This record gives sequence, C-alpha cells and structure tokens, in this order.
Amino acid sequence: FYSMAVEMPNVDLSTEVDRVVHVDTGSLLAVDTNSHDQDGLRGNKEHYLLGVTRECCQALFNDIWKLPMERPNESIVAVLPRPTTLLPREKPIPKPKPPTKWELFAKRKGITKSKQSRMIYDQVSGKYKPRWGFKRVNDPKDDWVIEVPQNADMYEDQFAKQDKERKEKIAKNEYQRLRNIAQNQKGKLKAKVPAALPSQKPTKDELVSHLNRAKSSTASVGRFAEKLPKEPAPKKTGKKRKVVRVRVCTCMHVCVHMCECTCLCMHVCMCVCCACVCVCVYMCVHACVCVCVCVNRLQSD
Repeated sequence: FYSMAVEMPNVDLSTEVDRVVHVDTGSLLAVDTNSHDQDGLRGNKEHYLLGVTRECCQALFNDIWKLPMERPNESIVAVLPRPTTLLPREKPIPKPKPPTKWELFAKRKGITKSKQSRMIYDQVSGKYKPRWGFKRVNDPKDDWVIEVPQNADMYEDQFAKQDKERKEKIAKNEYQRLRNIAQNQKGKLKAKVPAALPSQKPTKDELVSHLNRAKSSTASVGRFAEKLPKEPAPKKTGKKRKVVRVRVCTCMHVCVHMCECTCLCMHVCMCVCCACVCVCVYMCVHACVCVCVCVNRLQSD
C-alpha cells in the first residue's frame, strides 16, 4: 500500500471498508460480489480498480489481525482457521497404499516404529555422517583391513566375501519388494494364459515352437546353441522383407531421315530394351538425324 500511495497520492489509507466483502481467512481469500460502478469504471478505470482492490485487501487484513497471534523467533504469526471455501481438486484423492508384510507383522505384534535422526556422530572421523546411504557411518568399504574369523578359511578373500554378502542382501530386499507388490496386486494382474498348461499335453507343433523360441533367445540369436544329434534346422517363421530393386533403361537409338523438301515429319520408334514406344515430331530440311534416349524405370525383384 505504501508504493501505491506514493504513485497515487489520492488513495485512501484508512482501515475502514465501505463495501461488503466475503472473507475466508483460512484460504486467504476475499470475494467481492458487489455490482460495479459503471460511471467510475468508464471515467478512470485504473483508479477505480485500484480502489476496489485496496478495499478487498484491507478487509482481508482486518480479519487476519483479529485472529490469535503467536511469536516464534521474535516474529508475529497469525494462526489461520480451517478454510470454509471448497476448492475443486485437479486429480482424485490418492488411495492409501496397502500395508506390506512387515507392517502387518509389526501391527500384529504391537511393534512401533521410532523415528531416528538421519545424522549421527562418527567418533573415528569426528564428524557427523548419515546413518545410512552414501558415506554413512561404519561403511564396510572404508575398512582397509578385515580380521579373519577363527572358523573361516585363512586363504579366503574376506573383502570379496563381504561384497558378495552385500549384493545378496540387496537382491533379497528387491525380491521381498516385488513379492509385496505381487501380494497386493493379487487378482488384479492380467497375465496371458499359456497355450499349453502344465495339466495339458502339449502338441508337437507347440513343443517345436517353444524349443525354437528358447534357442533364438540367446545373445547370438541361436547361432552357437548346442544341437541334438540329427536335429533338423529350425524353420524360420518370420516374414522376410522384400526389397524392390529399380533398374533404369538407358538405351539409345538413332534415326536418320532424308527428303528433298522442307516438311514436318513424324516417326515412331520402339526401345528394344524395355519395349517403350517413342513418337518423334520434327522439321525435316533435306536431311535430319534424330537421336532418342530411353530412361524408362524398370522394376525387378
């Protein structure tokens, strides 16, 4: 309001509002449903709109100052009530995620999850490090020496063993995550029913099709797959792409025509290569030589 008053000295700086404005302090919303003054709107449009905006904002701030106040960190904060204006959502309310197997077990046993701080003090380095993740506390990758257990083989690589256990743990967690998804999606998955169920006896064509598909699923597309003795070559069921080759006929023939007068002559010639017909019309003056070049495009498989 101060910058507005500097630009326009005639703006009213009082805190009283003459218009009836509906204020929703929970949403910080002020709605003016009054009819506009057509004379003021046509006379000085900018001044009239600034005045209406000032009164709506002043009504909103008047209701905000009536709310209970708090002073956290030497600042004044107003406690807003619940909004009364229902605003439409762009997307539907997300459905709650189904509980995992561990959450169901914890609920059945009464296990409560206690929230821990993410950063923890590392006594070795004297710094705060994350409890888990990258550069965490007690990271096994930071160990430059590992003590060999008494019951272990003294020639066994403990670093490789530790790395293997870490990868197995990651794979186990991923397997449990996928199992939880499959358990929650039970009855919702749309899987294809195989052509031959285990309870049915597959036909010979189905066995050959499955065998060829399994052999061609390697990186070399079945070129180096082992074959059984007297095994026939697999039939190629795919369609081969046909490439149409285009050949251009460049046959040239010469026609010589002689006469004793000046006349308009015409002759018809045929290319012996592509059998195309050419009609030549020219002015003959006692002697004329006509050269025809055929550039017809021939298609061949």
